[in-house]
Amino acid sequence: MAHAILSASSSKRWLSCPPSARLERKFPDKAGETAKEGTLAHALAEISIKHWLGELSDAAAKKQRAQIEADDLYNPDMADYVQEYVDICIEKITAAAGTALVEEKLNFGRWVKDGFGTGDMVIIGNGVLEIVDLKYGKGVPVSAESNTQMQLYALGAIDQYGYIYAFDHVRMSIFQPRNGGLSTQLMSVDDLLAWGESIKPIAELAYEGKGDFKAGDSSSETPISSQMTKYHLCWSASMGSSAMRKKLKPSPLKKH
Repeated sequence: MAHAILSASSSKRWLSCPPSARLERKFPDKAGETAKEGTLAHALAEISIKHWLGELSDAAAKKQRAQIEADDLYNPDMADYVQEYVDICIEKITAAAGTALVEEKLNFGRWVKDGFGTGDMVIIGNGVLEIVDLKYGKGVPVSAESNTQMQLYALGAIDQYGYIYAFDHVRMSIFQPRNGGLSTQLMSVDDLLAWGESIKPIAELAYEGKGDFKAGDSSSETPISSQMTKYHLCWSASMGSSAMRKKLKPSPLKKH
């Protein structure tokens, strides 16, 4: 699947520094081992939940699990961590007694041009729509509180299901088994819609590659290194506290 220019996963960055969305597309997107490991964990979770829901037969689930277990990045700990996430999802699905959707494409293009993403788990019932996201990484804790990625997913879910199901709140949950566990944010549909309207002008700037770089630049750099410096500074500026930025500071750029 092609990546959106204004992806939900990078929204914290482009909402803080609109030009970064276009600028980052000039640099290679090479998935590292951590990203590949996360993809594998998500695939394992999808198999387990779909099997529990009856959407996968025993034979199909067994075959697909065997393929994952044959991957060099798989290890027994992954199965245990993923099962924690699966258990949480099953508990939430059972409590809601409603609709459960796995790896659901969510389109939030009404607020962000060409914006879409994938909700790991979407559950609708008891007047609440819930989106549950698995974060398998262990380097940086990710909270659901004020999480723009989750709020964009929520907008997409509201747009797609608001006319079909009755719900007035959206619960956004992130489960990070190796760093922080479960965190949750509950927002009313009205508040989410208001937030969506408030970011429209920023999203328009970001899509066009316009707006201000929040961290400035240096006239002593070459055009290429200047662009990379701007991107890294945007990335750094979107990471929150100075302590966190220091911890996650990208490698220094060499000037020519």
